[in-house]
Amino acid sequence: MSTLSKSPIRVALQALAVGDSRLPLYAHNFSPKRYTQPQLFACLALKTFFKTDYRGISNLLCDHSDLRCVLRLREVPHFTTLQKASRRLLRKPMARRLLSTTVRRFLKRRRRIKRAALDSTGLECGHRSSYYVRRRNGSAKRWQIVVYHHYAKLEVAVDCRTHLIVAALVGRGPRVDVDRFVPLFDATLQEVRVDAVLADAGFDSESNHRHARERHGVRSFIPATAGRPSAKLPTGRYRRRMKQRLCKDYGKYGQRAQVETSFSMLKRRLGAAVNARKYWSQCRELFLKVLTHNIMLLYAAAGFLQSRCVPFFFLFSLEIARETSFSEPGFSSRACRRSQGPAAKGARPCSVVTLQLFLELPPPVRTRFLIKSRFLRKPRAYHRSSVELVPPRLSGQVATWERERVARRAGDGAGTDPPPRGASSCRAHSALSLYWFS
Repeated sequence: MSTLSKSPIRVALQALAVGDSRLPLYAHNFSPKRYTQPQLFACLALKTFFKTDYRGISNLLCDHSDLRCVLRLREVPHFTTLQKASRRLLRKPMARRLLSTTVRRFLKRRRRIKRAALDSTGLECGHRSSYYVRRRNGSAKRWQIVVYHHYAKLEVAVDCRTHLIVAALVGRGPRVDVDRFVPLFDATLQEVRVDAVLADAGFDSESNHRHARERHGVRSFIPATAGRPSAKLPTGRYRRRMKQRLCKDYGKYGQRAQVETSFSMLKRRLGAAVNARKYWSQCRELFLKVLTHNIMLLYAAAGFLQSRCVPFFFLFSLEIARETSFSEPGFSSRACRRSQGPAAKGARPCSVVTLQLFLELPPPVRTRFLIKSRFLRKPRAYHRSSVELVPPRLSGQVATWERERVARRAGDGAGTDPPPRGASSCRAHSALSLYWFS
């Protein structure tokens, strides 16, 4: 069962990583360069996470220093800046590229899923209460609890095993689903390869079966219920087969209900209504809900211990360089560009530490480090007991021992001095090299 993250810091980190891997730093060469586009995208993801508006997320960032620290914000963006950023970053081509990035970060090297479920749902365009609807209808239609002219419609393809949204189309309803199977299915194949696709009766059509099975070689399972009720079997080959054989065990069709679970997760956690009024604003908000849903799932794919809720790998391949000044005595600000890396002037190796311990450090202390992740040959070492920070007096010895270990692997016959006390356990469990800026 997939779990959505409830931590805004984890969501901010994942959104920032997604933006860094897909978005350019600035929109154009002559931008004010006060905020990067990944930072603005992370702010938009937090807006959806907190179920608030642009003014609300701006005030939340003013009140929460931890979020500003994680997002590397020197100042809080104005709410109009966020609104303009949403119009620029959430256009359909860019939103689809961001969605593709979340899918690839979640699946990593895996590019095939066993079953994908296709379905659509509607989100309210407003916040009418059920009492208002009941009073507005009067006594003529007591059974009617919903009144709408149009609603925002979201069409998704979901991985049945992980509840990850691999493809999404947005629009306005009400409208039929039978002609939406082909574009949604093609959008799914652009991201992943699918063994079987499951859909409800709204997508029932012989042409849809032929498009999936004969053109792409993907098995399709759709109940054959379209048309007038009759005792005769459908004339089409695949619809006839569905009428005769389809049940919850045939093709694992019972797993189609996982897409309903994904809709429930999205609506309960991110809201069942859109605040936007215009069509394109509603489309952007729907895309942002889908992206935030996938970002909230990413932390579970990062790896974690069952005994601790702190994931170890969600900062993997992330470099953070602080450029802010510190008010504490003995510290001064130093700008460190990403291209310079740990060898930047003013940065010296301080110690090796686990990500678990790094997350337990106070936020003001975190800002004094440049984080450089290192991949371990045996990630299972994280499942051993946690280690403590190596004392600064052992930093040089640890670095010397690491150089000797690399030399021994190269086979040049370097010395084999034993590592300092406490350094071996740190090497086995460490994932980050921290560099102190003084």
